[in-house]
Amino acid sequence: MADYCTLDDLLKAGMTEKKLIHLTNEGKGTTVNTDVLAGCIQAAKTVVDGFAVVKYSTAMPFNPVPGQIKTISIILTKYYLYEFAGAVDEQMQKLYEAQMDLLRKLAKGTFQLLDVTTDKKVAADGVQFTNLSPADRQFKRGMPGW
Repeated sequence: MADYCTLDDLLKAGMTEKKLIHLTNEGKGTTVNTDVLAGCIQAAKTVVDGFAVVKYSTAMPFNPVPGQIKTISIILTKYYLYEFAGAVDEQMQKLYEAQMDLLRKLAKGTFQLLDVTTDKKVAADGVQFTNLSPADRQFKRGMPGW
């Protein structure tokens, strides 16, 4: 299963290798700790999937990855890297919260994904999930008109 962002994506988004080395090694080390990085990338993917599955279960895992999902994943990965290093500041916290708001909108269907190859909307599922039991239904079997 492919990740929604990579080391290369993080570098293209402005993270330096020096910063990644610092964040993944608790300030020590000379190379990126790939286990820590992979864990942060996977954590971001898990959070994204948890929200996206509500509307896009048949499109998951995303391939190709919609640009919005890649961007959200990069920011979440950065957040988890800073969190790992104990270095989350106010700006990073605000960026994280903004991505979580986008994911909530995605799950509600008020934020639309675009396919990066066609620039067309990614088709959402027609299925709605609910936690209601048959006893909770407003219209019940045996009611007039049923």
